[in-house]
Amino acid sequence: MGIATILICCPTHDGQSYCLERFLKGLAGISYPSCDVLFADNSGEESYSKRLREKAATALSSMNVLVVRDSICDSRIARIISSRNLVRGHFLRNRQYTSLFFLDTDIIPPKEVIVQLLSADADIASGIYLSNQKIGDAFKVLPAIYKKHNDDSAATVTLKEVEINSIMDILICGLGCCLIKRNVLEQIPFRPYSDSKTGGEDVAFCLDAHKKGFAIRAHCGVKCAHMGKKAMLVVGPSSA
Repeated sequence: MGIATILICCPTHDGQSYCLERFLKGLAGISYPSCDVLFADNSGEESYSKRLREKAATALSSMNVLVVRDSICDSRIARIISSRNLVRGHFLRNRQYTSLFFLDTDIIPPKEVIVQLLSADADIASGIYLSNQKIGDAFKVLPAIYKKHNDDSAATVTLKEVEINSIMDILICGLGCCLIKRNVLEQIPFRPYSDSKTGGEDVAFCLDAHKKGFAIRAHCGVKCAHMGKKAMLVVGPSSA
């Protein structure tokens, strides 16, 4: 195997242990010849890092895998931002990597995910996975991508819009299945968005990238499964 050019980064914690085996099976199935894997574990206990190393040694035996412990922070968003900046630092120090691929440990991507995202020819390229989003007073299952609206505001994207395997320009994406080029990460760290204690670092990152003129696109052919404890959200089959 040659020198890896893609670093697959997986911020995680023991709250996602329920889907670890399924995630590792999906990760092992990714068909790209030159990638390494980095897990950043921000669990409260060391034991989950040990479990990750043991499981990955078997499931990902053909890959170079590193599991690192992240510092413990007092809020969910602080843990997420810390882990994303930890893997960003590792990526930037190792200059053989040309792109960083974020993959959340409750996401199962298609096997050709990296090749497909590279084909989007974007500085930031996202796959499609569903999330339960609050729209007004109700929750609705929608793709975790947002298109540009009037005055650079963001609008949700419907399920119908991602049916066909097209590539679309977007303003914001979640970071659960996201390929980012080196020149973006050299300029933009991860930070909070407003005063949210639960999320938003993906919004802040994409808005910062947009302001610097980086292209952000979604590849609608990269349809992923999003695993919950009680149900799995799956994008419907393409009409293409």
